[in-house]
Amino acid sequence: MRYLALALLLAAPIAAHATDKPRIAAAKKAVADLMKDPSSVQFRKIRFGTTDKVVCGEANSKNSFGAYTGFMPFFVVDDDVTLVKGDGTPGDDMIVHMYSTFCPTKP
Repeated sequence: MRYLALALLLAAPIAAHATDKPRIAAAKKAVADLMKDPSSVQFRKIRFGTTDKVVCGEANSKNSFGAYTGFMPFFVVDDDVTLVKGDGTPGDDMIVHMYSTFCPTKP
């Protein structure tokens, strides 16, 4: 009986991870669809935010000249993508604040 309980404890994170894959894949597709060259998008630091409805990460893609632009933070809530440009455009500080709220970094 002890081995069965241990097996269930070890399998729980694997089962949860398997159900996360579609949400992460959908978030990646939503981000890539916003880019000039969706097939060039590279992702890193993909994780869930403060809830399992928020997917956070960084994306890098090619511009019109074929050069990579640098990794840009993003968060996806349901199907709504927000790119955190950090370039001082109007409303940018609010987006940066939302990113730090929804996607806290883990120590």
